[in-house]
Amino acid sequence: MTLRIFVWTVPRSVSTAFERALIEHPDTSVHHEPFTLPWYFGPDRRSDRYLDRPPRADATWEAAVDRLMNDQAPVVVAKVMAYCATPCLDSIPLERFRHTALIRHPASTVPSLWRGAHDTERTGWSGFDEREVGFDALETALEATGDAVVMDADDLLADPPQMLRAWCEAVGLSCDPTMLTWQPGPVPGWDLWPGWHDAAERSAGLVRRDRRPPPAVDEHLRPVVGRALGPYARLHARRLRVNGS
Repeated sequence: MTLRIFVWTVPRSVSTAFERALIEHPDTSVHHEPFTLPWYFGPDRRSDRYLDRPPRADATWEAAVDRLMNDQAPVVVAKVMAYCATPCLDSIPLERFRHTALIRHPASTVPSLWRGAHDTERTGWSGFDEREVGFDALETALEATGDAVVMDADDLLADPPQMLRAWCEAVGLSCDPTMLTWQPGPVPGWDLWPGWHDAAERSAGLVRRDRRPPPAVDEHLRPVVGRALGPYARLHARRLRVNGS
């Protein structure tokens, strides 16, 4: 029987590096942000970012769900930007998936998202849309799924081997040591989002990083970070812990 896992997340949360680790598992078929296609490019798209491109007939929420359900690999993993899945939550067979979430402090995610959203030369984006911060949608998605394993990216980076083992055990996936390292380079499907995955493409593994306090936030972003702190704090309180973290 196929084990199906949703990794719910928000932008700039180390989620692509975590996805890269999951790709290395010998049993996984990993779907990269399947619901971003209908959100940004579909006939019923909810974002104005790519209005210069004609809508893609195949980029629907129904098609995204079908691709996940038709995949019969031993382990099917979908890394999901929660805000992109909100229009179709009711049509996803959530009970068929094991649910987990990767979070990171908004003081880290929001400024990084802001910079990328204004870096037109690198990412092609030209402005900030607060919906893409994503914490409200993430909390809504996890309320719909019921029980979910929540992992904080700072915990993962503080001790990658321990946290990866604990996470795998919690979601019912065998932990494979190959998940900790990989060959740098592009990954199929990532090319749709130029500039956003550069660090993950250059990386060669999950590298331990000393814990740091949340960074200072520029004044103009403090209200945005403040609005994300409530959902983040509630999810952080129930996060997966090892060794008293």
